[in-house]
Amino acid sequence: MTYYVRRPDLIPLYMVIAMGTGLIVTPFIPAILKRISGKALTVISAAGMALFNIIVYFVPPTSIPVLFILFALVAVFTMVPIITITSLLAHTADYVSVKENKRYDGVIFSLNSFAVKVGTAFAGVIMSLILGLTGYIANLPEQTSGVMTGINLSRSFIPAAIAVIAMLLAMTYKSPEKSN
Repeated sequence: MTYYVRRPDLIPLYMVIAMGTGLIVTPFIPAILKRISGKALTVISAAGMALFNIIVYFVPPTSIPVLFILFALVAVFTMVPIITITSLLAHTADYVSVKENKRYDGVIFSLNSFAVKVGTAFAGVIMSLILGLTGYIANLPEQTSGVMTGINLSRSFIPAAIAVIAMLLAMTYKSPEKSN
């Protein structure tokens, strides 16, 4: 918002849309999970994240209403796997407890928490590298076109690529219920 859109005054609205939209959809996810599998919903949400993040890249920074609609859609599709992956982990923990006659829930859910923390740290490192490589200078009112491209890629294609990887990984998930 500060450098690419050049509207730092919109940061609070962006945060409300990015966080609020995702939270609004959360109560509806269990009902959706009754109709389709967690795996399918995870794949669909990753595809949605990829699609709408790619579209963000092509929208000019002056098209603020369009960007905010896209940010809201990305937020919706980003919130879904937070619920579905937890559901898939619970199914896996149940399956392991039946097969091994032991509960490994703590280990399974802790590994997920650890993976999220590692992913968050990795994202920060990648973002810093991109900004550094493109010549970003903190608090400089006018950034170079290379920096602007780097910011836009960091907000669009890079998350889209990660969403595609997540989609492919989710597609490989084998439901424990179907293994019996």
